[in-house]
Amino acid sequence: MTLAELLNPLARTRVVLATALSPEECERRLRANFVSWRMPSAWLPFATGPEEFPVAGRVTRRGFAVRKFIRYGNSFQPTARGELVPVPEGTRIPVTVGLSRLTLAFGAFWVGFATLFLVGVIWTLLMSPARASNDPMLVLVPLGMLGVFYAMAIFGRFLARGHTRFLLSFLLEHLDAREVHH
Repeated sequence: MTLAELLNPLARTRVVLATALSPEECERRLRANFVSWRMPSAWLPFATGPEEFPVAGRVTRRGFAVRKFIRYGNSFQPTARGELVPVPEGTRIPVTVGLSRLTLAFGAFWVGFATLFLVGVIWTLLMSPARASNDPMLVLVPLGMLGVFYAMAIFGRFLARGHTRFLLSFLLEHLDAREVHH
């Protein structure tokens, strides 16, 4: 992971994979390596682990969303989302690796709320000069909210710094795929 990718929480990697396997066989192979929420032993400490189940997520006949299996929560770890497109030669798989949609939605809410809060504070301070002398530090609250969110995103991406490479290697290996140019 480059420094630019680490510092940009919205960074995404896009690739297109191709395999001679059918979409159904791709689905079967992905499912065989999934940790399921219905398998508590896989989530318990000191039980079966990432060696047996390298990825978690969901898969259907149309596509998948997978992330590297880890035993702790990291909302900023990348998720590989792909579509299984049948073609005469097998399956074409456009893949995007980046933040999960839930994390993106929460981030948009958090940044939007903090921005509205900041605008409200600035508006109040500008429109009420008497308050400006009493509450100038109030501007630091929404700025702090934005800073904390950005720091959490950078730290989460740092903890997951090898996951993008892992996910792409996993897909290439388990789907007998190769990368093709768009």
